[in-house]
Amino acid sequence: MTRTKNTFPVEYQQVAQHLLDKFELQKWCAEEESENEGMADSKGKKRSGNSKHKSQSAKLDPPAPESHPIYGTNGPLHHIVQYFVENGIHYKVADGYNSREFRIRGDNGFSVGDFWIFRIAAHRDGVHGEGVAGISGDAINGAFSVVASGCSMDKDQGNVLLYTESGAEETTSKAPETEKKGTKALLRSVEKKQPIRVIRGAGHRHGAPSCGYRYDGLYKAAESTVKENTKGGKYF
Repeated sequence: MTRTKNTFPVEYQQVAQHLLDKFELQKWCAEEESENEGMADSKGKKRSGNSKHKSQSAKLDPPAPESHPIYGTNGPLHHIVQYFVENGIHYKVADGYNSREFRIRGDNGFSVGDFWIFRIAAHRDGVHGEGVAGISGDAINGAFSVVASGCSMDKDQGNVLLYTESGAEETTSKAPETEKKGTKALLRSVEKKQPIRVIRGAGHRHGAPSCGYRYDGLYKAAESTVKENTKGGKYF
């Protein structure tokens, strides 16, 4: 996938620092993979789609006041609910809130540099259609967006992003996997040369934000290639 422009937002720096300080005090008990119960992480085995959460009783945090700078009506985490279970703090979109439609080709009203503290907030706003999974789309319509968040198999050159399918690091298959939902979506986009929204997450090597998730614009799905990992497994 390719694109031509890369910028970084500044409007949320104070908010990001506030949350960073808060989570450091909490010893980072609210890690990203806990944001949506029952969903897989963005890359590798963690994008398998199988929930690792056991049945647990949840305790919802009291709703924040509308004036709250983070969770209030105009805050970056508006309509995001924090709740507690035995293995820590989790986040979800508030019940009854109509998340923005993500099945829109193109920028979907977003600008390069738009920023979200949590991926669940990007899901809420419709820039990415999955709460945690890295590829948003389907085999018929193609991929609408991808999140690049640090998989070692990805190669990021800024204007060119080589995005690998889930499980690429561990596969021993002699042929690349073609039945996964995300892979089907990306292959369809390559076939149709579609533009795809790219969101970079903290920890991703090239030009990544220091925290949170940033919209970095549209990349064209240019081509697909088959690669081989260190175990001899083939992947896209």
